[in-house]
Amino acid sequence: MKHLICALLGLLLLSPAFSQSTNKIKPNKYPSLLWEIKGKGMAKPSYLFGTMHVSSKMAFNLSDSFYLGIKAAQVVALETNPGTWQEDFSKYDMMGEYMRMMRGFRSSSYAEPRDYLSINSIKLTSYEKMMEAALYSNPSVINNFLYRSNSEYSADFEEDTYLDLHIFQAGKKLGKKVCGVEDFDGSMQLVKEAYADAAKEKPKKERGYDVDEDLSFRHLEEAYRTGNLDLLDTINKANSRSAAFDEKFMYKRNEIQAKSIDSILKKGQTLFVGVGAAHLPGQRGVIEMLREMGYTLRPIKMKTRDNLHKDAIEKIRVPVQFSKQTSEDGFYTVNVPGKLFSFGPSYGGANMKQYADMTNGSYYMVTRILTNAAILGHTEAQVERKIDSVLYENIPGKILSRKTIVRNGYRGFDISNRTRRGDHQRYHIFVTPFEILIFKMSGNGTYVTLGTEASQFFNSIQLKELKPEATTANWKKFKPSIGGFEVELPQEPMVFEAKNREYATYDVASKTAFAILRTDVHNHDFLEEDSFDLNLMEESFASSDFVERQLSRNPAMAGGYPALDVAYRFKDSSVAKVRFLINGPRYYTLVAKAAQENKGMQQFINSFQVKPFTYGEAKAETDTALFYTVKTPVPLYKKRKLDMFPSNALRGGYNADNDDDSLIDNGKQLDHLVENDSTGEKIYVSFYKPSVYYFEIETAEEEKTDTDETDWFLHRKKIDTLA
Repeated sequence: MKHLICALLGLLLLSPAFSQSTNKIKPNKYPSLLWEIKGKGMAKPSYLFGTMHVSSKMAFNLSDSFYLGIKAAQVVALETNPGTWQEDFSKYDMMGEYMRMMRGFRSSSYAEPRDYLSINSIKLTSYEKMMEAALYSNPSVINNFLYRSNSEYSADFEEDTYLDLHIFQAGKKLGKKVCGVEDFDGSMQLVKEAYADAAKEKPKKERGYDVDEDLSFRHLEEAYRTGNLDLLDTINKANSRSAAFDEKFMYKRNEIQAKSIDSILKKGQTLFVGVGAAHLPGQRGVIEMLREMGYTLRPIKMKTRDNLHKDAIEKIRVPVQFSKQTSEDGFYTVNVPGKLFSFGPSYGGANMKQYADMTNGSYYMVTRILTNAAILGHTEAQVERKIDSVLYENIPGKILSRKTIVRNGYRGFDISNRTRRGDHQRYHIFVTPFEILIFKMSGNGTYVTLGTEASQFFNSIQLKELKPEATTANWKKFKPSIGGFEVELPQEPMVFEAKNREYATYDVASKTAFAILRTDVHNHDFLEEDSFDLNLMEESFASSDFVERQLSRNPAMAGGYPALDVAYRFKDSSVAKVRFLINGPRYYTLVAKAAQENKGMQQFINSFQVKPFTYGEAKAETDTALFYTVKTPVPLYKKRKLDMFPSNALRGGYNADNDDDSLIDNGKQLDHLVENDSTGEKIYVSFYKPSVYYFEIETAEEEKTDTDETDWFLHRKKIDTLA
C-alpha cells in the first residue's frame, strides 16, 4: 500500500542507491536542483526546486539559499497540495480490484451473490490478538502521509518527514499560502491513463538489456545528491520501458506544472515551487517550458548544508482548530483538529479512524475493538487485566507513565510512552462490556507532551453512559434507522460492523448482556431447508469456546418466521437464551446472557419482530446496458469510490472502453448486482443478450444432384434469437 500511494502521487525517485559510481554524464545544462526564475516583468525572483519524495538524509542537503527562497516567497507550491490529501484520497478505493485479487479477496466483478453459511459464520472468537495488534499497529497511510519511514533499520538515517512535506510544513509555519501546481484528481486520471497506455504498448516495446551499468536506477541517488539533473534525465530515459507511459506520467504533467507556475507568476506573486526532480530537465522538462514562455532561469548552487534554518522551522508549532467528531452510532465524541478518516476496510473486529495533522506532523487515532466480552463471560475487570498484561510488549518504545482513569463510568488507562526514535505518544484506553476503545495521539519529538493539543484531545473524550433501568417496564423499543426489525431493550444499543452486523447493549441493573447478530447470506446457487440452516446456525454458535453445553432446544415459529430457541450453560457458569431466526437472506441470532436467568432475557427474545426496511423516495431509473426501466429508492449503479489504477491494466489487458467492473459481459450474459449499502439487500439482474446461430439448409436442387458429401453447397441462414 505504501508504494502504491507513493507511485500515484508521482513519486519518481524512490530507488535507494548507495553506489559511488563515476559517471561520464557531467552537469552541463542542468547543474542544480534549485533554480531562480526571473523575467516577464517580475519585480522579485521566484524559485523552482527539484524534490525527492523520500525521508532519507541524503535528500536533505539543503543550503541557506533553499530556505531563503521559501522565506522570500508569497506562495509555496508542490505537485499537489498535501493539506487536502486526506480528503482527496478518501474519494479513492485504496485497495482496488487488482490488490483485492492479489490478497485473495473474491473479485467484485463477479456479480452473482455467492455467500455461504458455514460453521464459522456465527462463531464468536477471542479478541486478545486483535487487542495487541491495535496497540502496536499504525495505519500505513499515516506513515505515507507524514513520515515515509522505510524500516527500523534505516530510521537512524532518515529525517522526521520526507522532503516534500518538509517544504509544505515550512511554508505553512512561515505563514505562506500553500497550493499545488497539479489538480489531484487530474493527476490521478493521468496516472491511470499512463498505466493503461503502457499496458497497450507493452507487446510493442520491451526494455533492452544492453543499458550501460552507469545509467542504471541504482545511480539516481548519486545524481540527486550532486544535483546532476543531466545524469538524472539520462538515467530515466535509458531505463524507460514505455514511451506511452512517459507521455502521460511525465511530459503531460510537466506541461500542467509549467502552466500552473506561469499562472501564479502572472498574478504578481513570488513563488517557491517544488516538484519531482525528474520533471525539471530535458527539452520537454519544466525548465525549458518556462524558458519558452519567456522566463529566465538560472541554477543556484546549494553548497553548505544549513541546519540552523531547518531546526528553527521545525520548532515552530502552528495552532490547530479542534472540532467535535462523533461515531456513527453516537457512542463516543471527541475533539480533533480535523475530520476522522477511515482508509481501507476494517479488519477482524477492529475499526480504525485517524486524522493526520500535516502541518505539525502529528496524528490522532480512534480504534474500536469488538470484544463481545459480556457474552464471552469476561468482566470489565478481566479485560483490564488482559490489557495490562500486554502493555509492556505492545506499546512502542518505553512506557513513561501509566495511570488508571475513569470516564463516564468506564474504567481504563492513561499511558504515555516514548518510541526508540524519541517521539512521544499518549493513549487513553477504555473498556466497555462489548468493546475496547483506544484513543491515541503521536507526533515528532515532544510535540505531544508540550503545548495544549494533547489535553484538548484527551479531555474532550465522552462515552455514552450505561444507565440502569429499575424495571423492564421502562425498556424502550429500538428500531434501526434503516428498519428491518424492532426489539425492546434497556437502552439504545451500540452498533458494530464486523463479520456480522451487531447491535449490543448491557443492562447494569440485572447484569444482562443483549446482542443481535445479523448475518446476510445471499446465494443464487442453491436453497437449503430452513431447518438445515437453523441447525447450522446453532452448531456455529455452539462451537464458540465459551459455550459449555446445551440445556434445551425447541424449534419454533416467531412472527411467521422459522426459528430455533436454545438455552446454554456457559463455561463461566452463566446461562444464555438464544433464538436463531431466518428472514429470507437475513439470519438473526438473538443472545441474552446473565449469571442467572431473569425475565428480561425472555422479554428481549419475545419482543423481537421483523419489520419492513425504511426507504427513501422511489425514482424511475433506466438501465441502458441491461435494457429495463424500474422505479427504485436505491440507485441501480451506486456512486462508488474512484479506482487508483485501471484494474485490467495491471494484468496486461486493459480496455479503456470497459473500465467499469460493475457490469460484466461474459459473452452471452450481462449481469449486474444492485446493492443497498444501508439495508444490506442485494438484487441480481441477469440479461441474456441476443445470440447468433447458423443453420445449414440443403436446397431441393442440391438434394437431387448430390453425389458426394464434399460437393454439397450449403446456404447459411442467419437467425437471431432473443431469450
